[in-house]
Amino acid sequence: MTGPLTDMETAREAGPRILVGHAGGRDTEPQARSLVETGPGAFACPDDARELAALPDALVWVGGPADGLPPAFAVLRERARAARIALPLVIVGDRMPAGFDVRAADVIVPGTCPPTVLQERIAEAVRQSLRMEEARLRRSAFGRDPFAPDTKPLLPEEDAARRTRIPVLVAGNGSRIAAALSGGLSAIELVGCLTPDAALARLGEHPFRMLVADLPEARALELVAALRRDPRHIALPVMVLAEGQPAAAALLEASASDVVTSTAPDDELGARCRMLLRSGARRHLAGACLSRYRASGPRVRAELPHDAFEHYLAALRRVLAFRGGEPHLLRLDEIDVATPPMAADNDDPFAAAIGNPVRSAALAASRDEDFVARVAEIGDVALVRNRQALERIERRIAAIVASTSFA
Repeated sequence: MTGPLTDMETAREAGPRILVGHAGGRDTEPQARSLVETGPGAFACPDDARELAALPDALVWVGGPADGLPPAFAVLRERARAARIALPLVIVGDRMPAGFDVRAADVIVPGTCPPTVLQERIAEAVRQSLRMEEARLRRSAFGRDPFAPDTKPLLPEEDAARRTRIPVLVAGNGSRIAAALSGGLSAIELVGCLTPDAALARLGEHPFRMLVADLPEARALELVAALRRDPRHIALPVMVLAEGQPAAAALLEASASDVVTSTAPDDELGARCRMLLRSGARRHLAGACLSRYRASGPRVRAELPHDAFEHYLAALRRVLAFRGGEPHLLRLDEIDVATPPMAADNDDPFAAAIGNPVRSAALAASRDEDFVARVAEIGDVALVRNRQALERIERRIAAIVASTSFA
C-alpha cells in the first residue's frame, strides 16, 4: 500500500486525514486496506514522507510495533514534534512485543476490534489530541485563567500538598491487576470489589481515575453497559480482561476503553493500564482548561484582549498551516435575528452575550475545542479549524435561532 493522498483538501473536508501503514502480513493488509477504503480522510502510507506536503491528523499502524514502524512515520512524528503539533499514533494489534515503550503510542486498539468501533476509536484519538493542542494554544495566549489574570500560581509546597495517589477501582479478581501494576503501586491506590453492583456503588462514592474489570464475560458486559449509560462515567477509562477474542470484540463494541486477553503477560497488562491512565489524565486536563473558556456566571472582564486574541490566532494559523488547512472566522454580530435580542444576566466572554443571543446559540452549537468568544475591537466571534466545523456551527445556529423565542 503506497501512494500519498491525491486530493488533500477534499479529504480534509470529509474528515480527519489518517495516514495508515501496516506490517505487510496476510492478516494486517486487508485490515489496513479496509481502513483506507472506508475512512473518508484515510490514505496509505507513502514510501517517502517527502511526498506529503502536509502533516496528517493521525498515524495508524496495523500489525503491532514488533514489525517495525515505517520510516515515514518516524519522519512525520519528528516533524510534528519540532513544530509542537499533536500527531497521535494509534497502534492496531493484539499483542505488544517485549521491550516496546508503550509511551510511544497514544492509543492501542486490539486487532479484534470491530471495524466501526475501530473507526470511532481513531476519530476519538484525533479529537482528544486536538483538544490538548487547543488547550495549550489558549493557555499560551490567554493565561491559565483568562477571567482571573491576577491569579497567582501555586507554590511548590502547595502543589505538592494537592498531589494524591491515583485511585483505581478493580472489579472482580484483583490479584493479577495488582501484580501487573506492582511497579507503580507507590503512585496508585487500588480499591477492590467483587461484583458489578458493588463497583457501581463505589464509583458513586469516589471519583476513581480508572476501572479494571476481571469478571466473567456476561458480568463484564453488564458493568460496561451500565457505566456507559451513566453520564457521570461515560468517559471513565475502563480496562477489561477477556478470556478470548470473541469476548474481547464484544466488550470493545460495548465501549470498553481497552481489552486485554487472559494470555497477555503482566507487563503488557500493566503498560496498557498506565496508558489508559495517561489518556484519561490528558482528557481531564484538556477539559478543565477548555471549560474555563465556556464558564457561566459573572466575570470581571466583559471581553478578551484584542492583542491576546491576535497572538492566539497567529499560533492557530501556524499549526493548521502544517496540516494544509486554515482557520475559519464567523462574526456572530453579523448574524441577524428577527426580533430584538434577549438580554442575558450571566454575561462573560464565553457565555450568553447581552445584546447578541446568537452567541448563546453558537455556544450551544459548538464543541469545547471550538473558539466562541467576545473579543475587544472585533466583537462576538466563532473561530474553528476547518470549513466542515464552520458549516456545522452555522447549521446548528440557524436551527437554534429558528426554534427559540428570539427568532
